[in-house]
Amino acid sequence: MAIKKLFSERERERLGQIPDVLRYDVPDKLRVQAILIWRKILGEYSLGRYGGASIHIVQAEQNEAWDRIENRLLVGFGVLKLNSAHTASARVEATFQEANDTDALSIVEVCLNQAESFRLRHRQEIDEVITEMNARFKQHAVGYQYESGEIIRVDTTYTHDEMVKPTLFLLSHTGFEGANAEFLKAHEHYRHGRYKEAVNEALKAFESTMKCICDQRKIEYGKTDTAKALIKLMFDNGVLPSSLESHMNGCRTALEGGLPTVRNKGAGHGQGAEVVEMPEHWARHALHLAAANIVLLVDSHLA
Repeated sequence: MAIKKLFSERERERLGQIPDVLRYDVPDKLRVQAILIWRKILGEYSLGRYGGASIHIVQAEQNEAWDRIENRLLVGFGVLKLNSAHTASARVEATFQEANDTDALSIVEVCLNQAESFRLRHRQEIDEVITEMNARFKQHAVGYQYESGEIIRVDTTYTHDEMVKPTLFLLSHTGFEGANAEFLKAHEHYRHGRYKEAVNEALKAFESTMKCICDQRKIEYGKTDTAKALIKLMFDNGVLPSSLESHMNGCRTALEGGLPTVRNKGAGHGQGAEVVEMPEHWARHALHLAAANIVLLVDSHLA
């Protein structure tokens, strides 16, 4: 489920007014959005009885859920009281807005855990709530997701520290501006669920890196050369060391058959009459390949 964005959100994206790389804090705006998201299932704690019997049953269920959430946090945080608000939901939400980032993420996890306990009767709504929460994490470039009942760091699977940061550092060198912009654009597309565009920009960044190396080494190449031709130039001109020929032949196979193949089969050509959906894991894999290959190329060039 794609979240419906306000005009102001779409306009900030159009103007490029979004974070470039992942962050690991929980901004105030995301905290407010999280509260509004979990209220769709959990509601708010009610001190009175309103409406008919069926409404009272729902209120009682929601109150019990908030009591469980509060008790779990009291035990987990090792405190006797969260704050002086009048209801359990108000106390939890006030604590969430003031908590440090780690505790705030713990509260998100506990609230979504409790929401999932209603799955038998609200399966679709709960799935939508979790999808929206994860989409908001991505929108704010916050490096966490809620998966399998837990908040996990995105770089646990996305290898952000090991691949993305080194790639951005290397591409910050003079002469790689175009490749850097394309690599950042790939991550922007990924964060907003535009997976085909993410794969295209990842390959463009990979190809542009090789073209930048050719420019700096005054290696002639065709402006329309694809990844396969550019990779050959890297070997032929000693960018990738011939002393490791056996190992590099394996790398070359991965470079020629990996990222370009993903792009060509899913995003790089016309899709015809049928709309081709790009799975998220394809895009994630393409970004991994692009990052690893760019680091290999630039490290070898600068060595």
